[in-house]
Amino acid sequence: MALRGASVVTVTSPVSGSSIDGIVDYRITPNGIDVGSYVAGPKDPLRVAFLGRDDERKGLSVLLDAWPTVRRSIPGAMLSVMGADRGEWSDGVEYHGWIGDDVKRDRLGAATVFCAPNLGGESFGITLAEAMAASCAVVASALPAFEYVAGSAARFVEPGDPASLAEEIIDLLANPVAAHDLGSAAVERVQRFDGSTVSAAFVVAYEDALAAQATP
Repeated sequence: MALRGASVVTVTSPVSGSSIDGIVDYRITPNGIDVGSYVAGPKDPLRVAFLGRDDERKGLSVLLDAWPTVRRSIPGAMLSVMGADRGEWSDGVEYHGWIGDDVKRDRLGAATVFCAPNLGGESFGITLAEAMAASCAVVASALPAFEYVAGSAARFVEPGDPASLAEEIIDLLANPVAAHDLGSAAVERVQRFDGSTVSAAFVVAYEDALAAQATP
């Protein structure tokens, strides 16, 4: 948000702020979700979830490259792919294509691990926030936008590294206490992205901008 003659510029994250040429004084007002609408469980202890379009930068292919390694270590592991559809279900992978919000919340609530293997081009990470609200243990690419959203409440791997991705997923599926603790940390951290908190910050930004306009 920027008002003519005002002094307040808002961005969703430091990543998006860094892309604004010539403006270094900005206020971060992140994207928001209705945290309370996500239910944490009951969890399927061996279920992993992915949510995103089937384009290269979302990293689904990286996750699918990692998946055979996960299945060899955890034979009962299941992967729910939401938002993309590559055909037949096989080798513990379920493709759900486009789904509505209610189904999305249910599937995130049932997943123990959420994987965001994105390769780049992200300015925030709304899917991470949604998974965190559902108390998923998050494994994500080490992108600045994702690190801003999840902080220490996630495990990060280098983008495009299926071996490291598989290692982190396996460790969480094999250690339910660690997965539970990471999911609990995610629920605590995601409160800062609740819609009520974000909207209040926007109101303050508008009030400050209007006050600046009124100042001679």
